[in-house]
Parts: sequence; structure tokens; C-alpha cells
Amino acid sequence: VNIVSIWRLIMSTKYLSGMILSGILMLASSAIAAPNYNYYEASFSTGELKLSADEIGSADIDQDGFKLDSSIIAGESVLLTLSYAALSGDEDGTDIDVDTLIIGAGWIVPLSNNSGVDIGLVYRTDNLEISGFASGDISGAGLSAGIRSNVSDSLELAAQLSYLGRD
Repeated sequence: VNIVSIWRLIMSTKYLSGMILSGILMLASSAIAAPNYNYYEASFSTGELKLSADEIGSADIDQDGFKLDSSIIAGESVLLTLSYAALSGDEDGTDIDVDTLIIGAGWIVPLSNNSGVDIGLVYRTDNLEISGFASGDISGAGLSAGIRSNVSDSLELAAQLSYLGRD
């Protein structure tokens, strides 16, 4: 037995196993369904609020609360989204609450049988209330873009970017 023979056997085995693995993945990917954009979700949420004012200084306030998210497809490719979050925190005995509402509409562009891109317009409004001191609303419109892909029947990967202009 020489080294060249062993090397050829290893390489042909790797090549054959690579072909078999590729074939299995191609068959599996054709059986995987498209991402499901219809969902409702409730979750515990955390955040950090950064406040800064000339008279007061600045503070980073840890907040927690809940978040509700929903998404639904209207027709074949129109995506409607709605998100609401209510977070509260405490800074030196002062309650600080933030309520956020995001409404969006967009389009879904399929990339393959199991992946798609969504592009849309969003409107966001935040209501900030500092007990005994001040309150205010901040709102603005923006753009969002995301990609979703089903890796298997039980695993979906998603990423989304948003840009919001504020008043």
C-alpha cells in the first residue's frame, strides 16, 4: 500500500460523500416550506433608555416590560405589521415609562422556495412619561428591509434593518 493510493481513496471518498450530502441538501431544501409571515407573538422585553438634558445631566435607565408583535400577509405579497411595547424603569425613585407603537406595510419578494425579502414603510410613535416631571411624544416614518429563510422545517432565520426619521 502506498501513500498515493491512500490519498486517492480518501479524496474519492470525500468527493462522493460531498456529492451525496449536496444531493440530500437539495432534496431537503425543495421540501422546506416558504417562511411564514403570519404570526402573533407576546414576549418579555428589556431595554435601556438614554436620557440627556442640559439642566439634569444624563442617565442610562434599565427598563423592562412586555412586547406584542404581529404580522399578516394580505393578498399574495402585501405584508402588514403591528408592534406594541410597554417598558418601565426607575431612576432614583422616579418612574420612567415608554410606550412604543409601530405600524408597517410592505411587500414580500420571494428569493427561492424557502427564502424571501420584505421591504416596507413604517410609522413609529413613542410616548415617554417621567412621573412628576415631564411627558412627550416622538413620532416618525421610515423604511424597513428584512430577509427570512427557512433552514429546516423547525428553524427559520431572519434579519431586519430599519431607518426611522424623527421629529
